[in-house]
Order: sequence, then structure tokens, then C-alpha cells
Amino acid sequence: MTTLLEATWRFYPATALALLGAALAVRALRREWTAVRGPVTDPATGGAMVRALRGVLAGLALLGLGAGWAAALPWLVIVSCVIGAEEMLEISVVLGALDDADRDRHSSWNFGGRFSRKADTPSRKSAVRTVSA
Repeated sequence: MTTLLEATWRFYPATALALLGAALAVRALRREWTAVRGPVTDPATGGAMVRALRGVLAGLALLGLGAGWAAALPWLVIVSCVIGAEEMLEISVVLGALDDADRDRHSSWNFGGRFSRKADTPSRKSAVRTVSA
């Protein structure tokens, strides 16, 4: 790793990586801007905020990686990689949960949101007891 950090040619790819990260962060904000500005009560607003946050954090992680590489700061490279990877995992889980909730809300099994799927279908034990009784 010290070879890459001390290479004489590191400034050019590091600058490109940092610029790519900044462009990714700006693109994520611009892409979700209209949905983020929607009403707070709209469930799609939460998903748009999480998608925008995912792009911004990925861009900032790349920006930090490029800056750490250009300045030959190994701690910044490591911190950028660790925080970027952890946030991608965390935001992917949150986005999956939001998508599942949205899917359940629009499901035909939901009966207009009054019942959950588990409450609508009897369990196997109660069905067997009913038949045998």
C-alpha cells in the first residue's frame, strides 16, 4: 500500500477519483431533488431521501479516497473505505425495508391496509383443529 501512496504518478488518478466522487454526489442530489422536496407524509419521499443519501455518501467516500491518495494519507484512505462500505450496507438494508413496506402497502393481499397478511390467513394448526373438531 505504501507503494501506491508514494508513487510519483498518484496525483492524476487520485484527482480523477475525487472528481468522480464529487460528480456522483451532485448527480445523486439532482436526480432525487424533486422527490425529496415532496410532502413529508408521502412514503415515496423517504425512499427518495435514502436513495439520494446513498449516492451522496458513495460520492463522498470516493472523494475522501481520492484526497487521501493524492495527499498520501493512509488513514484517510482507510477511513473513507470503511465508512463508505459500512454506509452502503446500512443504506441498502434501509432501502430494502422501505421498498418491502411500499410493496406490502400496494399488495392485493393487503385489503386496503386494514389487515396484515398473517392476520388474513389462518395458521395451519388452527385449520387442522377446525377440521378435526
